[in-house]
Amino acid sequence: MSENSSTRGSGERAELSHPCEEWSAPITSCVTVGDFGMLVPGTQPTPKGNVMQLKMIDWTLRTGASPEDGTDTRVSVEVWRDNTMVENLWVEPGNTTRLDSREVQTYSWEFPDAGIEFDSIGGQLKVVLRAWGDDLWKALDIDSKVTFDVLIFTPSVHWVRRTANFTFAGVDVLSTDSAEGRVTLQLNY
Repeated sequence: MSENSSTRGSGERAELSHPCEEWSAPITSCVTVGDFGMLVPGTQPTPKGNVMQLKMIDWTLRTGASPEDGTDTRVSVEVWRDNTMVENLWVEPGNTTRLDSREVQTYSWEFPDAGIEFDSIGGQLKVVLRAWGDDLWKALDIDSKVTFDVLIFTPSVHWVRRTANFTFAGVDVLSTDSAEGRVTLQLNY
């Protein structure tokens, strides 16, 4: 992990969008999964061998209490399966309002068509938040909800919708100015 990166393990709703530019990338979490109850990060939320389709991810972001803790810097989201980036998005696309201090906003991304195939969410999914400017953005605790379909083999084969809730606790400052913070924050699901 470079000096410009930070890793954390395992309100209202707004949409994320694809960025206009291309770029490349790379805390501990508490996980509860629908009917499965409490899981330890890195464990399988479904029986091993089931096919999962990632359908949607929500991120609830909070800004700090200081006046400079808003989100003036553009922040992107990179969604990774293992070591392959499967999606890159802007947190606050186009001319949407940036967050001021003490604000909470939920952003969501719905994957098109069939979704993204996973064997398990825990250990295979990671998200990287990346700062694209030198105005600092203080990332407080981040809540994330992952919605996925699981292929169930019973007397018949069918898809079942599930959700997993993650909390990434901690405080990180994102900025391209190394005197203020780090460029990336990696969330390991």
